[in-house]
Amino acid sequence: MPHHLMALQSNVMPVVNQIEHHIGYMQIPTMQYCKERNILVEAWSPLGCSSLIDDEIFKELAAQYNVSTAQLALRFCLQNGTPSYS
Repeated sequence: MPHHLMALQSNVMPVVNQIEHHIGYMQIPTMQYCKERNILVEAWSPLGCSSLIDDEIFKELAAQYNVSTAQLALRFCLQNGTPSYS
């Protein structure tokens, strides 16, 4: 969260902030805060919860592109400039 970063009593800001980030939970204010300060956001839990991966609309979208729901979720993060290490 941005307030955690603002509370740091240091002259050195973090280079990477690992936060929960996926298509079901995008944390837009935190993403904007980090972008403004050149802090790379790394996606934690990029696949979301099982309810996201098992969602019918998500499955239909994945089928439309001939990919798995996991591939679709990871692609979402990559296209938004958020690397992930699962």
